[in-house]
Amino acid sequence: PLYAHAVLAAREQLTESLASTVVAERTLSSTLETRVEVRTAELEDAQRVLQRMWRLGQQISRELDPERVLERFVDAASDIAQADGAAIGLLHEGGTMRVPIARGALVDLAGVQLPAAGTAMSMVIQTGKRWVTDDAVVEDASVRATISGVIRTGARSVAVLPISRRGERIGAVALTRQSVNPFGEAALARVT
Repeated sequence: PLYAHAVLAAREQLTESLASTVVAERTLSSTLETRVEVRTAELEDAQRVLQRMWRLGQQISRELDPERVLERFVDAASDIAQADGAAIGLLHEGGTMRVPIARGALVDLAGVQLPAAGTAMSMVIQTGKRWVTDDAVVEDASVRATISGVIRTGARSVAVLPISRRGERIGAVALTRQSVNPFGEAALARVT
């Protein structure tokens, strides 16, 4: 009886140990499956961006018209950042900034002349540092004044990035989303 009891106790211990191992393996398997899914989604997004950038390079190499090159750039930047609206502001003679191209939610800004000071775009051009807000509506009054045209379009999340040519800042690109959906670091780096 003592031997039988010891054998039963050893079997129970072994059964519990095996059950614990099975649970641990299932947890590890589930974790690995989740990581594979996340990584696959990241790779698909990276592939989409690379394909878009390759198409942009091909299109630009065939274009001779600077206006068409800007259009292609705005379209690509909007696509890469998954923005609802995009616009380019370029420094213009006489202390102004011109918005030659705007797409999506910012299309009403196309052709607009802005002062070269007092706007988010002009601030980014002057400092060379990008400006990002997760929700333009909750910014303080001074910030809302610098992006008032953008807010009128219904934009909530806004990112403004400098555009340089041969080391000289010549303009900025504004990207917007109509909902509070912050631009991620990876998307901004890709556009930059």
